[in-house]
Amino acid sequence: MGECIVAYGGVGPGVPYPMEWQGIGNGQAMATGHAEDAAIFPNSIPNLYISENIKANGVASASWTEQDGSKHSLNVVLYSTDTSEALFYPSNDQFALTIPAYSVLPNTIRFKGIYRAGSETKNISGVALFASGMYGPYPWLDSVVVILIDEKFLTMFFLGWTPVDMMTGFGIPLSAAKLFQIEVKVL
Repeated sequence: MGECIVAYGGVGPGVPYPMEWQGIGNGQAMATGHAEDAAIFPNSIPNLYISENIKANGVASASWTEQDGSKHSLNVVLYSTDTSEALFYPSNDQFALTIPAYSVLPNTIRFKGIYRAGSETKNISGVALFASGMYGPYPWLDSVVVILIDEKFLTMFFLGWTPVDMMTGFGIPLSAAKLFQIEVKVL
């Protein structure tokens, strides 16, 4: 919860491309769930688990003001389906609901929500990624990242929170999140 990076634009690989806007907003993201039948991920580092049997849900929201003064907000509910997959690295409290560069679309988590841009409101829905500590190189290694791809308007939203102050890849300073907690357990 707290200050977050917000970016949106076309459906690019990993980040919105072409980028329509990027900047700082305020928001929150939360996910909870469990996985069954987790197995060691093939040919991976030790203690990295994959599960093709997960139940997860969550929320993500953000609000921001763009350079033209227009106010924007995004509020979504995240949920798993019968075919959703996840990766878990419990020794580092890391997980990814949907596996970047590995999952096919039927294996992703989904979202539904509302995007407001000024006076315009859109119902959005599509595929999502919720990753904690498993998105990319430092400093994103310890971050929470939510990526939403709206299937109707073909827009990608990128939201990210970090536990430390940092300079984003977009060249924008980002303050540490106010509340940042991650816990992954293998039972």
